[in-house]
Amino acid sequence: MISSPQIVITVPEIMALSSPLASTPIQESTTASRMNQVAQVLFSDLLLPAAVGIAIGTVSFVLLSGAYIEELPKALYSLFRYGCRNTTSSIIQPIFEELSFRGWCQENLFKYLSELFNDASITIFSHKIKLATIVSVIATAIFFGAAHILSGYGFIRIVQAAMSGLAYGVLKEEFGMLAPVAAHIVHNTLSDGLRSYLLSQRL
Repeated sequence: MISSPQIVITVPEIMALSSPLASTPIQESTTASRMNQVAQVLFSDLLLPAAVGIAIGTVSFVLLSGAYIEELPKALYSLFRYGCRNTTSSIIQPIFEELSFRGWCQENLFKYLSELFNDASITIFSHKIKLATIVSVIATAIFFGAAHILSGYGFIRIVQAAMSGLAYGVLKEEFGMLAPVAAHIVHNTLSDGLRSYLLSQRL
């Protein structure tokens, strides 16, 4: 006869398995993992895009309008007033533009170019990036800048829009669709608010 293997479990082992303290490390690791996920979402989808939007809006406005840095603190009230008064330019327009350019144009360009370039990639600063990603981001940024011709913008403003579009495209590739939308909203609110403030000072 072939004897079946016997499994022996001692009383201390049973007590250890049934103890509520046995699950504590797993619970702690799960909680820590969730906290890390929340922190990453807050950083990538809110804080970083907001910082990029503020940087783009401030730098572009100062360079293009001849504004001085000391004017920025005085314009805070104008920013809030503008944001409440003109939600179309500050919120609705950025959402529509990002869904159109980064969400549709850039995404479809990437799919087409991936097949065209056969998933070729290049290395930039030790990071391997698909060639389709680079071309689709740059091409969409150019289209985005050119689209501002319809708004009657001059050459400098069109170039500035294209550079902003480049930053939004990178944000979309790195952090998803919410990131460029958030950055674009901050940029429009900041730059238009500052412009509104300076125009009111000159009247």
